[in-house]
Amino acid sequence: MKPATRIKVILFGYIILINLGKVANDTMSFYNNYINSNAWQKKRKSALKKHGKKCALCGGTKNLQVHHKTYKNLGHERLDDLEIRCCTCHTLGHIASGIMKLFRF
Repeated sequence: MKPATRIKVILFGYIILINLGKVANDTMSFYNNYINSNAWQKKRKSALKKHGKKCALCGGTKNLQVHHKTYKNLGHERLDDLEIRCCTCHTLGHIASGIMKLFRF
């Protein structure tokens, strides 16, 4: 059995260790395999074509990534489940989302 995934987050100078558990390990394994697949690369290209090659949040055009607005359909996403974000907005969005979940906002 794999050990639980543990992530370290530094927030306002405090180190927070979060134990994600086995279910998260399995989910992350599936996610990582999917993100590295040809199927995802095709979906990513389609999303960039449909939504345009600019960040939906700041309008930036460099270091673009495709963000899952929901993971409910992971592996079978509709293009409307995806959003284009620059690396900065994508990262900040996940940090903000994690903080909200952590503190149950």
